[in-house]
Amino acid sequence: KDFTDYWFGRCLNVHPSLLPKHAGGMDLIVHQEVIDAGEAETGCTIHQVTKEVDGGPIVIKDLRVWPLLKPFESLLVKKQVVLAMLTSVLILKQEFF
Repeated sequence: KDFTDYWFGRCLNVHPSLLPKHAGGMDLIVHQEVIDAGEAETGCTIHQVTKEVDGGPIVIKDLRVWPLLKPFESLLVKKQVVLAMLTSVLILKQEFF
């Protein structure tokens, strides 16, 4: 069995965009793609891991509208705060599976 078969239904991924936008990208590359695309809104998505990269059922996502997406570091910090909040909600609710 591969990783996704072994962990099916028991593994979450945190993606630094509002899926399905920027699916397949990772970390800083996704943040830069958001800026390069001139998007005024962004956020984070937590989804179940499946064989399709960033294609699993979405558990929770959070949209934030930031009128000024630059500087890059500012966007990254804001997304990290959102990520921490989403993770806390999942842990407290224990409803991810």
